[in-house]
Parts: sequence; C-alpha cells; structure tokens
Amino acid sequence: MPILLWWFPAVVEDRETSTTTTTFPDGSQSTTQTVRSRMGLTIDKEFVKSVPGVLKLVQMFLCFMAFLLSEIGVCFWTCGAYNFFSFVTITSLLYELWIFLWYLSHGYMKISRVCWEKVDFIGTCVVIGLNLLASIILAAQAYDGTGSAAAAFGFFATISFIAGAYVTWKLWKEGQEKVRIAKLEAQAAAGSPDFEQGSPPPYDSAINPNAI
Repeated sequence: MPILLWWFPAVVEDRETSTTTTTFPDGSQSTTQTVRSRMGLTIDKEFVKSVPGVLKLVQMFLCFMAFLLSEIGVCFWTCGAYNFFSFVTITSLLYELWIFLWYLSHGYMKISRVCWEKVDFIGTCVVIGLNLLASIILAAQAYDGTGSAAAAFGFFATISFIAGAYVTWKLWKEGQEKVRIAKLEAQAAAGSPDFEQGSPPPYDSAINPNAI
C-alpha cells in the first residue's frame, strides 16, 4: 500500500479554477467559479521500447514465473525455502512494477530533486542479493522438478537484474556528468570560472528525461 500511495501523486487529478464575473443591466453582478479537472497522467511510450523498459518487463516476467512455480511446487520439510523464495520473488515483482510505472507515467519528474537512477540502482542491488540467496536455497532444497524450475527462473531473474543494475549505473553516471557540464556552462556564461563551495547541485531529471 505505501508503494501505491507513493506513486499516486503522479496520476492524481490536476485542478484548474477560473472565476467568471457577469454584470447584469441593473448593475448587479454574479460570480461563477468553474473548476476543471484533468488527469496528470502521462504515458511515455518510448520508455517501453527503451533498454531499461524492456529489461524491467523481462524481470517482471521472470519473477512472476519463478513465483508461480514456487507456489505450485510440492514441499514437505523444505517449505521454508519455498516460502522465502515466493516472498522474495513477489516482492521483487512489485518493486519492479512500481519503478516501471513510475517512469512510464513520468512520476519521477514531479520529484526532480531526487536522483532516481541512484535510487533504482541501490534498490536493484538489494533485489539481486535477495534473489540470488533465495534461488540458491531453493535449488539446494527443491523436492521436485517444479521447485528446481522455480530456482532456475530465479537465477535467470537475478541475471536480468544484474543487467538492469549495470544499465541504471551507466545512466546514473551519465546524468551526473551532464549536471556537471551544465553547471560549468552556466558558470562560464556568468563569467565565474570558480566552483561554488558547498553541497553539489540537486539532480535535474529534465537533463536526462528518459533515464531510469
């Protein structure tokens, strides 16, 4: 639920209020206030075709298959391994779904002071560790072929997460470099070549709008 509430501001309605004043022949006036609502949801179709977008779709599919197989697998004394694996895979699926929708709807632009590539990279690294651990445990304690297949999908998902982390890391570094160049250009235009001491500038997602 907190994840859905965090994403909700990206799709809530934006409201426009306009006031109209009408003057009648007798001199009296009537004021009418009109409230117009429009959905703030923006769909970035190009993101679905991009490398990060495709990777996230693959990750969600692999996590779903791993979760499904672990749920229908037979366990006796190894149910703890199955339950842990199911928890990790479904949590990873929900995390990737949130990130996917967050970028698909341009929700990250509403909080542009956060470096979302960094957030995604750290989150993906955590997901990699959990999926690798859960897959190893399940592979060692799988009772039947279904459990082994679930573990295999878990390993495949881990590989896809590693690829996604690499792509996100590259975009994160590219975003930092673009911010640095933009700052240098701004200083050059202002005739101040010296760097301003203090904290680094906030990340501007508009510089790299298709990043993830």
